[in-house]
Amino acid sequence: MITENSTPKTQARAFSLFAFAGNLGIFIGPLVGGGLSKPADQIPGLFGRSTFLKQYPYALPTFVTGAFGVTAALVAFFFIKETLPPRKVGDAPSAPPMTTMELLKAPGVAMVLFIYGYVSLLGLAYTAIVPVFWFTPPSLGGFGFSPLLISVFLAISGMSQAIWLLFAFPPLQHRWGTAGVMRVCSVLWPVLYCFAPITNTLLRLDARAGQSALLQAPPGDVVDVPALHINSGWGVAFWVITPTVQALGSSVSMAFTGSQLALNEISPSPASFGTLNALALTLSSGIRAVAPGAAASFYAFGARTQILNGYLVWTVMVLLAAGLVVLMRWMPAHGEGKVVGRGESDEEQRDEHS
Repeated sequence: MITENSTPKTQARAFSLFAFAGNLGIFIGPLVGGGLSKPADQIPGLFGRSTFLKQYPYALPTFVTGAFGVTAALVAFFFIKETLPPRKVGDAPSAPPMTTMELLKAPGVAMVLFIYGYVSLLGLAYTAIVPVFWFTPPSLGGFGFSPLLISVFLAISGMSQAIWLLFAFPPLQHRWGTAGVMRVCSVLWPVLYCFAPITNTLLRLDARAGQSALLQAPPGDVVDVPALHINSGWGVAFWVITPTVQALGSSVSMAFTGSQLALNEISPSPASFGTLNALALTLSSGIRAVAPGAAASFYAFGARTQILNGYLVWTVMVLLAAGLVVLMRWMPAHGEGKVVGRGESDEEQRDEHS
């Protein structure tokens, strides 16, 4: 629907807002769940006398999230514009839409779908690994963060993604095209993954530097200390580099929006949008069902066995991310997403896109 209600000139901004809405929901959801659960205990002045909320302490956040769904349904019913042209008596029947196999055989479609799935794999695997990595003690290859600190870093990541998507992606896509932005992200992705073992090494060196004075441990043994405890310049370097990398590395999230725009560009016709997006979501759902559990388990295996000092998973992730650099060489020309005819009106661009 976003595609059908936008033009090649405006769709980058539209899809960046779409991605931002998802990030906003991920940010607000835990606040709603945590802030409104057990309201009789947390907000006794307002809900302390409610027998219902005492008996059902998680009902209130459910009602609030349900209200979001009801609001969305009402907005859709009353305000969303229908994109199908009205049928009139005597009109010739329209051509049947392409079948799934016909669509997959259309020029460039299979490759763009593969790139879309590959980007989803990289994102879902990282999302599953990084909270466990942050929680794992430094001696096993992680950061040793507390749950509160993990929440802070997740908030930094979410806010950074929102800024990149809202303010950076539209002008960059307009200047470089969809594939141009994705190529930059494909180069940055392996670099982002490389910083995980690098910053853990800084923590290990910092722990060694303060080990004798703080813990009186035998030389050579690495004892975990809280990540916030800074023993040396290595610790200072960790706290300068890590938040910076997290904020700048969130720029790779632009590849998710870019892969969606590439799907729109490669669609053989507007009538194929529905089928093509269904195929993309089916592919993404299959990856979502397998990748997070497999990635987290693989990380745990590497941390437990200490293969490559606990960096086994990051070695594999760097290689996977480098694979996207290679795949982008085969991005079809029609999926590049470069805006042409910048002086044309929206109506002219819509006709050209159709």
